Amino acid sequence: MSEQTSVSDWRRIDLSKYNNSWWSPGRSLLTITLWRLFGMWLVKHLPCEVYGEQFFNRLKIAVLRRFGAKIGRNAVIRSCEVYYPWHVEMGDNVWVGYEVNLYALVPIRLGNNVTVSQRAFLCTGGHDPYEPGFGLTVGEIVLKDGAWAGAGSFICPGVTLHEGAVAAAGSVVTKDLPAMTICGGNPAKPIKPRVFREDAEKQALA
Repeated sequence: MSEQTSVSDWRRIDLSKYNNSWWSPGRSLLTITLWRLFGMWLVKHLPCEVYGEQFFNRLKIAVLRRFGAKIGRNAVIRSCEVYYPWHVEMGDNVWVGYEVNLYALVPIRLGNNVTVSQRAFLCTGGHDPYEPGFGLTVGEIVLKDGAWAGAGSFICPGVTLHEGAVAAAGSVVTKDLPAMTICGGNPAKPIKPRVFREDAEKQALA
């Protein structure tokens, strides 16, 4: 690409043309305001210490459910940030760690026995770099049964972690991850199979 073409292209970028009017948050302005002022604050700031841990965990789950989140049994919710909780679905035995960001412009679906570790960012929204107006793009995120988003991982819009898949700490997941595979890097790629220790020991003795 010539320098002249590059200069011409970047001058076409005009953020005043940004328009996301096609997207709907799914609830009224009143509900969104109440969530941001009260619900989000409670889920983000209620303590998670040993004393009173179960009480505060139940309270956070109750608040999330009150605002439309679907949460199964035995969930553990640490101090995290949730946008548009009515788009969030969790199965049984889900763990969500400290400072996790569930940016649910569209659904985020967590299966049973899913772990989302500290500071993981599940981001369902982005922008189109090929549009001068920087148009909004969205895509559902699905973590199937037994999947694990490691600490500090970034899960991009439209991505699925299949059953038992692991996104290693700090990885950037731009494409679906295969089942029972440990993946990492930027962009995340398969590193090795996820073989449970007891199975590996049996194989070694065989």
